[in-house]
Amino acid sequence: MRKNFNVLLLTIIVIGIFIQVGFAQDEIKEDLIMAGGGTTGVYYASAAAVGNLLVDELPYIKSAAAQVTGASVENVRLLQHGKADFGFASAATVVKAMDKEEPFEKEDFDNLRTICWAHSSFYHFIVDADSDIYSIEDFKGKRIRFDVPGSGAYVHIVQLLKEYGLSIDDVKPFMITSAWDAYKEGTIDVLPLGASLPYPYIVDIHKARPMRLIQLEPEKLDSFLENNKGYKIGVIPAGTYEGIDEDIITTDAAATFLTHKDVPEELVYQTVKLIAENIERLMLSIVYFEDWTFTPDITDRTGCPLHPGAERYYKEIGLIK
Repeated sequence: MRKNFNVLLLTIIVIGIFIQVGFAQDEIKEDLIMAGGGTTGVYYASAAAVGNLLVDELPYIKSAAAQVTGASVENVRLLQHGKADFGFASAATVVKAMDKEEPFEKEDFDNLRTICWAHSSFYHFIVDADSDIYSIEDFKGKRIRFDVPGSGAYVHIVQLLKEYGLSIDDVKPFMITSAWDAYKEGTIDVLPLGASLPYPYIVDIHKARPMRLIQLEPEKLDSFLENNKGYKIGVIPAGTYEGIDEDIITTDAAATFLTHKDVPEELVYQTVKLIAENIERLMLSIVYFEDWTFTPDITDRTGCPLHPGAERYYKEIGLIK
């Protein structure tokens, strides 16, 4: 009799677990939107890789499409309004969104949630090897490639120019998508580019048109970091690119992986866990997954709360009590 009771009790528990899991999965959309960036950028490739991982490993996800966007600024807006489920933005852009700073003065970002750190983005300021440009101060009157307005890269270069007493009106901005070709052909004088190391496109550029990298003066960098939260000191080590024989001091606009507060906890937990446990597999799609780090300090550095699913993962691995 007791044996039959135990069997019945176990059956009820198992059924309850299946019902609970079923309910949890019912709350999760089958089709996810991954906010990326331009098709040649790291954000887009990373979004596609994570999306493919979720489709492969989570049976209740039918699709997780990478979306072409204007990158950081557009992505935080898409996530805030629930028009994307996951996405990428520079830490500096997240800080500005949370602090309601330009270009977010009239917006609230109370729905935005952090998950983990993504790749580093060391800023390269590329000029011709024979250029007369040796400092950002020398950008005045020069043809500078700008990313699309609203992107984190656009915001970054505008802020950096300000530290040198310059504005976009003091340079000749070129807002073009095929930046590599424009630089190779001599259409632009300066190509600012945030990327992990070494960046294949920069290696290719260097072969076509020998280059130098402009570094930031220590006092200007210190002032910039003091006035602009979300950035870090970045060092492009000597030898990263052929012919660049000294360390280049610059900024690191580290990327973050984000979501919306209403994305179910279970999905976010499974997502961060899958990424953390499949870094080598993801690196087969794009090598910059080796830079991803999984630490709860992301919320301290950005001012944006952790999603409960990410918090659950950090508790599981002992980083949050």
